[in-house]
Amino acid sequence: MPICLCHRGPHSHLSSRKADMYIINPDSVIALTVLLTVLATLAVAVRLSQVKGLDQRYKGNTVLQNLYLEDIFCLIALIFLFPSSAIIIWGAARGSVGGHSSPDDAQTWITSVTPGWVTLAKVVWVTLWLQPIILGCAKLAVLFLCRRIFSFSKSFMYTSFAMVIIVIAFMVTFTFGLFFDCGSDIAANWASLSEIAQKCPFGFMPTIIYTILDACLDFFVLLLPIPWVFQLKMPMVKKLSICACFMLGIIATSAAFIRMAIFIQTGIPSAALNKDFIMGVPTYDILGIVSAEMFWTMVETTVAVIAVCLPAIRKVASFTAFGKWWRLTSIGRYYSRKSGNRSLATPDIEQGTKRTVTSMDVPVKLDMVTTKEIETHATVLPTCENCGGEIRSIS
Repeated sequence: MPICLCHRGPHSHLSSRKADMYIINPDSVIALTVLLTVLATLAVAVRLSQVKGLDQRYKGNTVLQNLYLEDIFCLIALIFLFPSSAIIIWGAARGSVGGHSSPDDAQTWITSVTPGWVTLAKVVWVTLWLQPIILGCAKLAVLFLCRRIFSFSKSFMYTSFAMVIIVIAFMVTFTFGLFFDCGSDIAANWASLSEIAQKCPFGFMPTIIYTILDACLDFFVLLLPIPWVFQLKMPMVKKLSICACFMLGIIATSAAFIRMAIFIQTGIPSAALNKDFIMGVPTYDILGIVSAEMFWTMVETTVAVIAVCLPAIRKVASFTAFGKWWRLTSIGRYYSRKSGNRSLATPDIEQGTKRTVTSMDVPVKLDMVTTKEIETHATVLPTCENCGGEIRSIS
């Protein structure tokens, strides 16, 4: 758990009353954690409701048979999100998460502990080893969704498979690494800073490395599908629509980079030695700094789960009042007519074949229509000498 061992700066006269005015306080932490967790739960519920719809069409299959891998990973991420959010709410309810230290506490953190510190340290330990599971499953859900969408490209399949291996290794390494950061002495994780330095051989470095790798992986997974989206032969508005399904991940990625900056500054004493403030919090305010770390950790995990469910939400939203209003507007009618009347050819360069599709094919895949359903409507046309193989058209 990264904590800076810093001096008391010239701004140490900040009163506890002024500290209560920070945006990150127990009330805001509880409110935002509950809100984002509820939204994440609804997002996964919407996604799974689409699977139930498929099950009604294919009477011979069970719900589990209709689940894609990304659905399973979303569900796993949500299951582990509940205890993570619950312990953050528990810590905030006890006044630790979102709390702030007084200047008089600055010299006591090294050799002694307080009830508030013990509560906060327990929250940090549980949250940190749960987070690789949640974020790893969210990353895998995005990767497997993209593998279904861009299955026509061998280069993407190879690239995404390499990313899947990296993400799995990331999950396993840091889940167990952060759980056993202090070996078998679990209670050492909420001891004083001097005891942590004694009993935890790697100190705070594993947490810093974890936050850096997590932010970088978020960034790579976010950008991975974009080049292949713009290779599709379809109207630009459709390409942008597909990209928008992935772009909510920008919020989670931004939260990851903010948290990374806080962990680096607080986990490496030399980085904070001459600072008076870290992310707007005085350097003596240990509770406030660690609370900021937990706040952005919570934002990243909950928004990541919501983001990977966005394609399913997009489909449901099209039937809401806003979706109906959009289709009735002149702009909505123009884009619908423009994309609906255009037949597109998506080349498979690796196989030397052409597959004629409509501009709605990729959004349809995003809306979780099964491959079986697409193949049912495909008709094989005579072989084209100039195309190098059969042409498939989707009716």
